[in-house]
Amino acid sequence: MATPINRKETPVVEQIFSSGMAFPVKVCWRSGIRSRGILAYHGEMEIHFIKRGEGTYFITDNSYSYQKNHLVVIRPNAVHRAMPQPDSYMEQWSLFFPLFLFSANCNMPEQSCCLELDERAATEVEVIFRIIEEEDRRRDALWKEIIINQLERILLLAIRAGMKMGTRRPEKPLVKKLIGYIEEHFREELNLTVLKREFSYSPSYLSRVFKQCTGLNLHQYITQRRIAEAKRLLEEEEQKVEAISREVGFSDFSLFNRNFKRITGFTPSAYRKILHQDV
Repeated sequence: MATPINRKETPVVEQIFSSGMAFPVKVCWRSGIRSRGILAYHGEMEIHFIKRGEGTYFITDNSYSYQKNHLVVIRPNAVHRAMPQPDSYMEQWSLFFPLFLFSANCNMPEQSCCLELDERAATEVEVIFRIIEEEDRRRDALWKEIIINQLERILLLAIRAGMKMGTRRPEKPLVKKLIGYIEEHFREELNLTVLKREFSYSPSYLSRVFKQCTGLNLHQYITQRRIAEAKRLLEEEEQKVEAISREVGFSDFSLFNRNFKRITGFTPSAYRKILHQDV
């Protein structure tokens, strides 16, 4: 009989192996009971191998259930959010890397997806993660080339798993339309009144259907989407923080600061400083 897991005794353990700016590949191992993540948006490819645990990933405009031996592939610039089941103990490998590391003819999954792996493929994927971690740690001759080779292998395994599963995708037409509209207009004045007028449904109904897919109500999603864009601009642009707050849709600078710190744990200025301290 399995030993019950005590939530208080299972803090999240995270080991991060990062090559730094010169070779921007990061591999992470996480274990423990994790809370739901915030909305994320960045220019890297992101791959997660679920060794233990279950939950849902919201990616772009759909939600995907995951469990043991699932591989989650998130394309660059896809809005996404991890939603582990409450009290679900997680063990997970994660990779983050930019696509410019690869040649133009490298095989690549065409869309973000959540894939079920058979035992053989799951074992191979975990071995790949361990090889990347070891090469990044040891840094012997040709370590970068070996890591790129392993990244290409895991992308090919994802494509193979996708071919076995076919092209099935969960479809939620209303949520898809809502997210498309938010993506086009989140930098403008956008609230439930505007969405009610645009979609001819009550705000309560729109929020309920939306939360079933994303785990966030519409107000939370719009706020987190704006903050995700602000994080990107703080990393990539040299504009003043106040200008960035207006660009992502906040008319009140103090409200932007409060929301940014509540969601990320840092003020915008502190977040920018941390990002660029090693540059």
